[in-house]
Amino acid sequence: MVGGDVLECDVGLPECPANQAKKFLTGKGNCDKNLILLKVFQKYGIECEDDNVADAINLNMIGRALLGWTPVSNDMQRAVLADLSKPPKAKGTRKKSKAA
Repeated sequence: MVGGDVLECDVGLPECPANQAKKFLTGKGNCDKNLILLKVFQKYGIECEDDNVADAINLNMIGRALLGWTPVSNDMQRAVLADLSKPPKAKGTRKKSKAA
């Protein structure tokens, strides 16, 4: 499995939340799966019937844009890439409220 090999190499992989992927493709963070299918066809010229395949195609395009292999076409895509490029927040760093 490729994913396991990548993890063993300690390569940093950004996580892409679903709302960010949708925002990159459609400009909105929440939308119907049918819109995802339509936008994948309109933007990338790839027709697919399975929304999981459409999500995978979009994630591939996000990865290509993060690597600089594919140019971005609008400010929303630039904002998503900027968010994904930020270092991950450390877990357990939330400030605890003082008890009264």
